[in-house]
Amino acid sequence: MKHKTKNGNTFIQNGSIIDFVSKSKNVYSINMKSLTCSCPDYRFRKAKVGGICKHIQEVLEIITGEEPDFKSFIQKDNDPIKFIDKFSDEKLEELKMKGEIIERKGKLEVVE
Repeated sequence: MKHKTKNGNTFIQNGSIIDFVSKSKNVYSINMKSLTCSCPDYRFRKAKVGGICKHIQEVLEIITGEEPDFKSFIQKDNDPIKFIDKFSDEKLEELKMKGEIIERKGKLEVVE
């Protein structure tokens, strides 16, 4: 089954394996059972810290219909580097632009 993400990327699901096609036509293989991705960000960075890349994140949002609980993560650990390692710098910037979080004195804070 073929899906389109909110960012204009597409993915094709074949059981637990997903072929993720970015707007720039890069193709990455995602294993939904192990939550792994063949992209360089996941292989060389996120896998080492138990995080997920933006490709896995986009697919999860489509399949589950909801985003990961970023605010709870920040409330437990407000270190921006750990947030970026777990999720992505793109997601951090997106949440800051939406006004949902702020960064003050090197720490993240949820805007209530």
